[in-house]
Amino acid sequence: MDNRVSVEGYGPMSSLSLASRSLRVIALAAALVLTACGGGGGGGDDGGNPPPPDTGEIAATVVDQFDAPINGVTITATIDTTTRTASTGSAGTATVTQVPTGSVSVTASAVGLADPPAQTVTVTQGGTANVEFTMQRVTEATGGISMAVPVALNADESTFTFRVRVIVIDENFNPVSGLTASAFTLPDCFEETEVAPVPLHPNCVRHNVPAGDADYTVANATPASFRLVDPAGPVPYAAGLLFDSSDSISESDPTDARIFATKEFLNDLTVGGSDSVMLAAFANGDDSLLPEPPLTYFPCQPCTPQFFDDGNSLFASLDELATLEGGSTPLYNSLQEMVATVAATAPDVRQAAVLFSDGKDTECDPDGPEGSFLICTQQREQVVAASGDVNIYTIGLSENVDSLAMAELALSDGGAFMFAERPTQLISIFGVLDRLLSDSLPSYEMEWTVNAAAQTFDPSRAVIGKLTVDTGSATFTLPFTVQIQP
Repeated sequence: MDNRVSVEGYGPMSSLSLASRSLRVIALAAALVLTACGGGGGGGDDGGNPPPPDTGEIAATVVDQFDAPINGVTITATIDTTTRTASTGSAGTATVTQVPTGSVSVTASAVGLADPPAQTVTVTQGGTANVEFTMQRVTEATGGISMAVPVALNADESTFTFRVRVIVIDENFNPVSGLTASAFTLPDCFEETEVAPVPLHPNCVRHNVPAGDADYTVANATPASFRLVDPAGPVPYAAGLLFDSSDSISESDPTDARIFATKEFLNDLTVGGSDSVMLAAFANGDDSLLPEPPLTYFPCQPCTPQFFDDGNSLFASLDELATLEGGSTPLYNSLQEMVATVAATAPDVRQAAVLFSDGKDTECDPDGPEGSFLICTQQREQVVAASGDVNIYTIGLSENVDSLAMAELALSDGGAFMFAERPTQLISIFGVLDRLLSDSLPSYEMEWTVNAAAQTFDPSRAVIGKLTVDTGSATFTLPFTVQIQP
């Protein structure tokens, strides 16, 4: 990919470019006489008062490379020492008001997008200057865990060895090759390390109740039995895409990177091909904006589950989904329904359910009393037990995601848990989703040994951890969980 950029706070990344779309600026002037004076601050409703004299306004529209509107972009208009700002909404538009007349510099900026060049427009008294930006998405390296299995447990249950497979992806959607064992580290885990940051979630060595938690130390500084595993695919697949559409999404993904990222994935699906997808979203409660909560299938005319081999046919539904953030998170029930739907309607190929979420199931209340945590655990086990031949893949966004649950759902039965701490990493994940589902991604296999007090690694428990990956150009962490077995 081209157009590499550097964004403060992120380091080197890439900005995507589709079909060589250029930045477009349209400047128009209209004769409408209003009065008032320009100053600093944001644009917006002036409460019916006339604007100050010698000012006009700037109407901005911001889209991405798919021509989809981008929410949460700050538009800044600067003339001499005066600055006026406004932010785009879900329609990708913003109006900067009370801008002094004259030649004005206009910029657009948002976290996770590359800043385009500043544009100059002329603002006339009482007039409106129109400006349109096409912004490039920034991408970051990340990865996921595609296997976590026990290897050995000593007699007094004080030493446990397990094997994991790690997928590493660069910012250009390519698997990273050539890494050595020294690129991977696993830190000791104590309660204060907050591997699972929610207070009543267990850390390190998980028991059925948080009171049974225990710490561990890591015996090997670098992973043992290290090797690169070549993929077995490609194999055809039918995948149900299931999106968390609760109200927290507007905060964790303010510029809708997940929507753009999914289009990157769907753009590679071709009519008549062997692969197909289904699209659905979940959210519940009075605040849910979905047409048919708690689970809505798209397109929603009517809302019925169906597979598509033409990914572009779902673009309009994704744009609609970007405006439907609200409500609570019925994660487990929605996933179980999607798994059943895929099993009943998918073609005779690899069957998969892909779950995206930034939080945790709110219906079983994992942050409630200890009994609630056990109920959540049992619900996850029910989903896995009911999955049958459907592989579950999970994509978690932000440190607030229930990484313990997402890992257990995916790693119990042939899937993978992909993790994005920031929205910019989502694009890299969805950029390789086709190869992940078709079993066409290489992975690094390795073994780790952890130590604790006697009887800590009881088979009723699980080890939780966070691997750190250093590719030389990027560093990130990947949460995982592995069930303890003799």
